[in-house]
Amino acid sequence: MIIDPTTQDRILRGFRALARSATPELAALYRYDYVVASVDTVANTLSAMPYDRTAKLPPLSGIPIRTGIPGATVNPAPGTRFEVGFLDADFTKYVVMGGYDATQAVAAALNALAVNLGPAPKAGQQGVVLAQLLAIQLTNLSLALQAIQAALDNLVQATPGMPAIATASTTPLNAAVDAAVLAFNLSLTTPNYSATVEASP
Repeated sequence: MIIDPTTQDRILRGFRALARSATPELAALYRYDYVVASVDTVANTLSAMPYDRTAKLPPLSGIPIRTGIPGATVNPAPGTRFEVGFLDADFTKYVVMGGYDATQAVAAALNALAVNLGPAPKAGQQGVVLAQLLAIQLTNLSLALQAIQAALDNLVQATPGMPAIATASTTPLNAAVDAAVLAFNLSLTTPNYSATVEASP
């Protein structure tokens, strides 16, 4: 059953139109559903189309990507749904406001001095996560030193007509590498090496 608009309906529509024309920035206070079309990883921007193609929303390009986390960057895959918002209620200042769906990202990164996975440590407890990261770095460095040591051990003088020089195991450089390897291996096995990493009170 179709009901003809009443005088009150026409007055209400006119009032709404008047309010929209008087305060156009109100529409910029909302967030809008868009879909990623392409990403510019150099400029950290993307281009997108409105998710609802019937909505009166324009395609956007050069949208700055904001993750909402300091130091975090993300490269969303094409087809990812996300939210577009406007800074200062200004339609010319559109940015990605997050709200990503579950589409797998092409890449994501977090640039931070430390990242705690799990409950934050209580005051006075050791920073276990940071200590584990330190252990990994020390292990990698120890392996690199061992590789250098092996290369030095196999280094011989091979110049034609000259007598071969003994392996470098007795040279000062090799002795220094031996000492470095020993020191790092000890640091990995010392149980209290992370004692200096303390949680903030």
